[in-house]
Amino acid sequence: MLSMKNLHEVWDNRLQKYMREVQNYLKYIFTGHIAVVLLFAIGAAGYAYSEWVQNVPPDFPGAWLMAFVFALLLAFSAPSTLLKEADMVYFLPLESKLDEFLKPALKWSFFSQLYLPVIAFIVSLPMVNALYGLPSSLLIGLPILLLLIKWWNIQTEFSFRKAKAGRDAWLDRLVRFVFVLLFVYFYVIGNLLIAVLFLFAMIVYGRWVKGQATGKAFPYEHFIRL
Repeated sequence: MLSMKNLHEVWDNRLQKYMREVQNYLKYIFTGHIAVVLLFAIGAAGYAYSEWVQNVPPDFPGAWLMAFVFALLLAFSAPSTLLKEADMVYFLPLESKLDEFLKPALKWSFFSQLYLPVIAFIVSLPMVNALYGLPSSLLIGLPILLLLIKWWNIQTEFSFRKAKAGRDAWLDRLVRFVFVLLFVYFYVIGNLLIAVLFLFAMIVYGRWVKGQATGKAFPYEHFIRL
């Protein structure tokens, strides 16, 4: 019989096995030659980008571009639970304690999806500085808020999928995409009042979705397929 301690161990073992599989796969994909080509390509792209930033047109829609990119990267936050078909049987007696397995799964989902938003922020920072000249306090606050919003997206998508058993997940993503898009846009152009309003709307929406998921049976089949 599984226990809460066993659930922790099951997650740890699955994550370790998954990481070994990913590492073995990457060995075949990123060979020495490909790594050298990527290094030169990134260097050339970085040089071209730095030259462009120095002469960026003042009417370039940088805020909209940045908002669109981050809305995509943050709204698509599928939770990675590593559940298997047999779990529908073995986990059923401990469904009330399933959070002991799902909490680390959501944390893993969060950290494993951070690399693209981090890269996007580093790349967009020179453009934002050149176009809008945001004060240092706002530039420091933006990545912190984006990290919090990413965690909110992970939690909200998980709750929505649990509440609806995976149905209409695209609608939830669309709502969160719009929220993030408008928040980032108004934040970057310096209209903090409207940005805070959209941040508040995110909190309200997230709480509502979480309330919808409360008490619902866990849809194993959906998360196993996901």
